[in-house]
Amino acid sequence: MDLYQLDCFRTVAHMEHISNAAVVLHITQPALSKIITRVEEYAGAPLFDRVKGKIRLNASGTAFLETLDGVFEQIEKGKKQVVDISEQNSNYIRLAASCDSIMFMLAESFFSEHPEVRVRYSVMPHDQIREAFMRNALDFALTTYPMQEKGVEWEHIADEEILMVVGRDSPFYGRKAVSFTELKDVEMMCESSGDLRDKLNVCCETAGFAPNIVMESTVGSMMGFSAGLRRAVSFVPAHRFMQMNEAHEKMLRERPEQEMLERSPALCAVRLYAPQCIWSTGLACRPEKELGPSAELFYSMTKEYFDRLGDKMEKFMAEYFGPEL
Repeated sequence: MDLYQLDCFRTVAHMEHISNAAVVLHITQPALSKIITRVEEYAGAPLFDRVKGKIRLNASGTAFLETLDGVFEQIEKGKKQVVDISEQNSNYIRLAASCDSIMFMLAESFFSEHPEVRVRYSVMPHDQIREAFMRNALDFALTTYPMQEKGVEWEHIADEEILMVVGRDSPFYGRKAVSFTELKDVEMMCESSGDLRDKLNVCCETAGFAPNIVMESTVGSMMGFSAGLRRAVSFVPAHRFMQMNEAHEKMLRERPEQEMLERSPALCAVRLYAPQCIWSTGLACRPEKELGPSAELFYSMTKEYFDRLGDKMEKFMAEYFGPEL
């Protein structure tokens, strides 16, 4: 008697129907009937009552099924433990984020020190991240919404402003701050869904109007399109605009000899208030699941990185915008 035959019995016993069970098991009805006969011979007693071509699990069959269900549950538990141990001993990390840019900044410094590590990184909406945690498909995740599901631990690690980005032709270019009430009827570009769009919708609603979205994207930030548009504005997390500003300053340092080079940036950022547009980032993990060495290292490095990034952004915001609102 092998596990396959016993599992076939479990299927028939739960369905109490040979033909339907044969379809589920992808075998013929005669072959399945022979398996059930062998299982009954192995058990030493009939396990089904057969009346007018129908089968019903009898008392012996019920007791045998309960025992087998417990055995197969333990087998599945053992298989999961094997997978968990294998993952802990490997250099493989499974992580996700609800915002697509910070993880790449972090990964660049991590992989320069740990080239042997392999990462599966996914950008997902919050409902998919929750579902992946529930089926043990992630080691940890970065999200901008708290995760309060049972079995998930979410630790707040950063607060960050959302900035409005405009091109040179925008009437907002050069402004340090703008209230949301000034943005009523202003043409906007934003992601069609996701954290940033949710935050924008809430802020506009608080100011008493719906955002006038003229262009939507399903693939991430649209900040780069602002350069060629006169009126439309877009929105980005502060860390992303800081990256843009650093890239512009680097270009000026590396190419000072070009007399025709524009010295002023094509895009500028504007702070938002009434209400302030801020989101919180947190790190989610499953406390009952022990991380592997590589995942544990990456998890710790992520927290340290956000500490440094927070200090760097605070300095950048003070230099770029001046005094607080």
